[in-house]
Amino acid sequence: MRYTKGPWRPDNLFIRDEKEQVIAKVLFFPEIRNYDELEANARLISAAPELLEALEGLMEAETYCSGETAAWDKARAAIRKVRGEE
Repeated sequence: MRYTKGPWRPDNLFIRDEKEQVIAKVLFFPEIRNYDELEANARLISAAPELLEALEGLMEAETYCSGETAAWDKARAAIRKVRGEE
């Protein structure tokens, strides 16, 4: 799995890496007329590296917990999605 190293940060509708390079842009579609929604999408996308790291950390800590809940299943599914395994 290869992606641009985090951290990422939102910059209006652009997502920038730690070198300030644009790595993604939230596109405007006529169906989305709410700029706040577009900015929220940019913030969510920019949090992706940290979210993946947190989920992977939970999976490592799973041995200390039961790990058999719906929340664990959702975490596993999200990791598979990021890795392109779904």
